[in-house]
Amino acid sequence: MDTIRKVVIFISLLSSISAHLSVPSILVQEGQSAEISCLAKGSHDAYFWWKGESLHNSTEIASFVGGIPSSPTGSYKATENGTLIITKVSLSDEGKYICRVSSAFSDCNGVIMVYVQASIPDFALGIDLCDGDTSCVIQIAPPKSTKLICQATDASPSMELKWFNGSTEITKGIEFEDPVTAGTSRVISATLNVAPECAGSLICQAVDPKTKDDGGRFAHVQLELPGNCLYIIIC
Repeated sequence: MDTIRKVVIFISLLSSISAHLSVPSILVQEGQSAEISCLAKGSHDAYFWWKGESLHNSTEIASFVGGIPSSPTGSYKATENGTLIITKVSLSDEGKYICRVSSAFSDCNGVIMVYVQASIPDFALGIDLCDGDTSCVIQIAPPKSTKLICQATDASPSMELKWFNGSTEITKGIEFEDPVTAGTSRVISATLNVAPECAGSLICQAVDPKTKDDGGRFAHVQLELPGNCLYIIIC
């Protein structure tokens, strides 16, 4: 059974939306369904829903007027009490929604922001020299440089890979390959070259900005060799 997120917004008998009022919001997981109820005092016989920045710059997506619902538009439909139902929310459903409630005696409207948190499919993250483990220690020796390839399999469309030297993000000397699709699997990779005389603790992080969560997932490799030196990136 699908999880349903529900929220109610209360609107007053105003003909326009005040820019000074705070806009309520709801966060919905991608793939969930959402129900947004628009309530006002009194009895009403017409409910309208738009998606856009304002009443004059938006697209009508659903309505319920005089007991008759509009034809479903994509994943949207309105019920007899003015509730907007969004079935199986997608990333494109994120945005501002406007409801309007009207009768012979009143006409009012309200706004709500819908934020969508991306649902990341299960994916695999690893560094090639670790042979499938998420963490490993590798002995290196000059004079050859070490090439480390971090790869995410079954990556989401907005997933990104980052390299870190300890807690410091590495922003230079990384080669990002174009995503490769094999069947239904999407593979992304980022290659880091390490100077032959240096070692250190290196971390690859997979993050997806659409998840609204910066935690991500990590793979770690410790490069070791005798002696101490500074970490150097071959650009």
